[in-house]
Amino acid sequence: MTDPVVLGDPAGCSRLGGAMRREAAHLTDRTATLAGSGAGLQQWRGPAGSAARDRVTGALTGLAATARALDQAGAALQRYATELAEAHERGRRAADRAARDGLRVVDGRVLEAWGPATSEEAERRRALVPEHQARWTGCPRRWAGPAPSAAHVRGADPGPAGPVAGAARWATAATLTPATPTTVARMRIRATIDYAATPDEVFAMLADRDFQDRKANATGALEHEVSITTRGEQTEIVSKRTMPTEDFPDFVKGMVGDRLPVTETHTWGPAAADGSRRGEITVAVGNLPVGLKGTLALAPAGTGTTQSVDGELKARIPIIGGKVEKAAAPAIEAAIDIERTTGRAWLNG
Repeated sequence: MTDPVVLGDPAGCSRLGGAMRREAAHLTDRTATLAGSGAGLQQWRGPAGSAARDRVTGALTGLAATARALDQAGAALQRYATELAEAHERGRRAADRAARDGLRVVDGRVLEAWGPATSEEAERRRALVPEHQARWTGCPRRWAGPAPSAAHVRGADPGPAGPVAGAARWATAATLTPATPTTVARMRIRATIDYAATPDEVFAMLADRDFQDRKANATGALEHEVSITTRGEQTEIVSKRTMPTEDFPDFVKGMVGDRLPVTETHTWGPAAADGSRRGEITVAVGNLPVGLKGTLALAPAGTGTTQSVDGELKARIPIIGGKVEKAAAPAIEAAIDIERTTGRAWLNG
């Protein structure tokens, strides 16, 4: 009928809604044609003729009900697409206002922008974060949009509800409910690593290719590739690993096979006067709609340094998203533990 609908994409939802309504019109035309062709059955007398007419009438009723359900569901999708586009615009305006105040929005959280700033400017930005966060709160949910209610999908005239019509309504509601655990699962990943070294020493370790190679080997990767790139005051560390899946749950192995590519990217900003840094982390898992996005920080702690990770793991897979997220979380947490163990050993010489 059309390209697959993309969650959060107004154009995709509108195209799908339009395609559903075109199919509904096509079914309606075919129903009328079949009804006209079946008019001759009225001449068929006797029990056999009566049974045949009943079967044809039942089939035509089912087709008409399905056409109505498709048309009403398509109309609901189109209304949803309009509301979603408006929500996108509200979110864009909120992000633009934050940018003008030296802030940025990452996965719904308002953060200070990259780059050096005077202490007065940094304090001004921090003071504005609560105001912008309050303005932004709720925008991501509005982008996702509420699923249409049953009445919204059915419309004022539900008509006969056969199994096909019911399935069409259920599929539409399921497609438009990205906030449900079975469609988009979410898990918070938070961790800290304490090192007996200065922030500058810890960062030098993280940006060392030999350390990244050692960390990748410690994860049990079948093969890996590391790249470290510095652009101005920003450093990007990318580790691509191919992981075995023998310890994964069977339902995951059935989706990915016996090898799973994982790409972990750390992007660090410049050091502050005390050596502290802030950064971002993303973890992509093959071609699956599963990944981690979050923030990184290095901060002095007494005579040492604390490295912190704060991210959200999401699995955008219908029905089994929650199971995939629960299967992926231990692997992410194990990788953090490996970084802790490997880093401490590295710094201890």
